[in-house]
Amino acid sequence: MNKKSTYEKEIPERSLYVAEQWFNNEGKFESEKEFTQNLLPKLHDLIKKIYNEDIKHIEQEKVFDFYDIGYFKVRVDLFVTCESGKQFVIECKNPTHNKSELLNAIGQMIGYQMLFWRNKNVKLILATSIFKVYLAGMIMNHNLKCDVLLNNKKGCSFLLANELNNIK
Repeated sequence: MNKKSTYEKEIPERSLYVAEQWFNNEGKFESEKEFTQNLLPKLHDLIKKIYNEDIKHIEQEKVFDFYDIGYFKVRVDLFVTCESGKQFVIECKNPTHNKSELLNAIGQMIGYQMLFWRNKNVKLILATSIFKVYLAGMIMNHNLKCDVLLNNKKGCSFLLANELNNIK
């Protein structure tokens, strides 16, 4: 990995199966709300270590109105604004039905990528307590430019989009 997290566990480069073994049902939270509340105190350090950005403000359940460009309203789980002006849209998932909820997350990320494509200051992050190898495949197949933040009761780590898209 080019940028490594110093949190409890690091995912060796190209070792998606290690991620799948570590971020499984055993470490997930009772609810998405619990997942988000666990993640929030870690975000300042994570964003600083991974992106070298200082967080100015975190807004939960931010609603964006895209009616003026012919779309719809979108609610994002976390919207982070940094001192530099960089912004992060973070979609949080704590799947109870792994396959359907992770597939839905990919659909949401495709939608976010389409809606925020003009704003180069916005970075997309899919935060999940469970990781499956097929999730990386879907990110690559859809050419998603989103990083994956893995967070559960056992630890926290990142899979960066440029690394996921370079896996052979």
